[in-house]
Amino acid sequence: MAPTPKVQLTEEQRQAYQEAFSLFDQNGDGTICSAELGTVMQRLGRKTTEAQLADIIREIDADRNGTIDFNEFLELMSRDSMMQLGNCIGRGQFGSVYRALNLNTGQMVAVKRIRLEGLKEDEVTTLMREVDLVKSLSHPSIVKYEGMVRDDDTLNIILEYAENGSLGQTIKSFGPLNERLVAGYVVKILEGLHYLHTSDVVHCDLKAANILTTKNGNVKLSDFGVSLNLRAMEREIKDVAGTPNWMAPEVIELKGASTKSDIWSLGCTVIELLTGRPPYAEIANSMSVMFRIVEDPMPPLPDGCSELLKEFLEQCFDKDPTQRPSAEMLCEHPWLKKNWVAMKELRPQDSIPFLRRVSTDLQKVDALRLLSQLEIPESPVSASPGKHDDVGKPSPNPRRASSSSIRPGGGGDNDFSPREHSFVKTTFSKPMVCRVCLLNVKKSAVLCSQCSLISHSKCRPRMHPRHATCGPSSSSTPSMQRRATL
Repeated sequence: MAPTPKVQLTEEQRQAYQEAFSLFDQNGDGTICSAELGTVMQRLGRKTTEAQLADIIREIDADRNGTIDFNEFLELMSRDSMMQLGNCIGRGQFGSVYRALNLNTGQMVAVKRIRLEGLKEDEVTTLMREVDLVKSLSHPSIVKYEGMVRDDDTLNIILEYAENGSLGQTIKSFGPLNERLVAGYVVKILEGLHYLHTSDVVHCDLKAANILTTKNGNVKLSDFGVSLNLRAMEREIKDVAGTPNWMAPEVIELKGASTKSDIWSLGCTVIELLTGRPPYAEIANSMSVMFRIVEDPMPPLPDGCSELLKEFLEQCFDKDPTQRPSAEMLCEHPWLKKNWVAMKELRPQDSIPFLRRVSTDLQKVDALRLLSQLEIPESPVSASPGKHDDVGKPSPNPRRASSSSIRPGGGGDNDFSPREHSFVKTTFSKPMVCRVCLLNVKKSAVLCSQCSLISHSKCRPRMHPRHATCGPSSSSTPSMQRRATL
């Protein structure tokens, strides 16, 4: 929800930019089309390579419907100078990742800096495929694409910055994690996987090093360099992709990756988080590791893990990928329900509903009536914002609402009452989901300052006038709070 960065210009510079921009504003609506951008930049004396211009035009065509207004034009013109690189926070196959400061907004971002010199054409194509893929994704459990700057020898991919680093760094610093904490992470990982899989995307390299965490405990799936966009694939790809210890047997046998391959990798990641090492870490030779994965009934399970966890992992490690559960099905597993830790409420932009958005007819249902139909469990299980009904019995209505449970008693019920929405007009830097029509919204949006509900301005009249979360916020413990997401 960050505003469009404003470029610091002198009055003379701004006037020159405005005059050049206005010459190509043929419709008089304050916008120009992408095809005219190169001419405007040339008139301003901006030296831009063909690669840079092609990238900018492609972004305009994809994100802005082929047109761009003056403020967006200034933002694009300033990208090459508005990032101040800081310390290196990671290294990969093609380059390094740096923490960086946006000098216009003060936003902290991560810049994946990749040297193009010496790379083969197919390697550059792979990198650009990663950019296109990350750019098309929009979900709280997926690292957000913020932009890209490219010159003759370097590609800079600007991404959301996750303050806590990766889960791989976490277990390296603090050692193996307990089951309750791992279960909390797994639920959020499953959110991201469900979104990817319903978008026909297979991650292909799920492991702790590629799962970032924020200061709020949320997770962000990252590193889509070897991911597959199943919808965009014109032919079947059966190459070996991923890291051996986390690789599914069907991938090793060149039968092709699928969404169920990510479920196998999730099981390996659970073992990694619980023990500090992935399966077969004691074997140094990668070929030997892959042989064991194919030949063994399943990877060795950790000593001391609960029976419910063993059952969870056995489902992930089914040798037949068609028999493995989906990400949605795994969220119903008793291991997750039992060990779900009561998490701190996340910021609105870090949390949206996990599964089905509630449609217009369900939004007309009174919020209190909806809450009364939800079964509150005796155990202090708390779903983080956006989870579907992981507690209680499933509703007979296929459309689901989310809830956070409370301990019986404590007087929280008396403090809960719905309020009218308090809407403010806003715009978003990246597409968000309208909670009424379920389509993307960037401009002409409204945001409830109480419950963070987002919709198009035009959809506002169709929205239920009250919301269960727009009630008095209790100052008591999280176990005395509950909310229903409509």
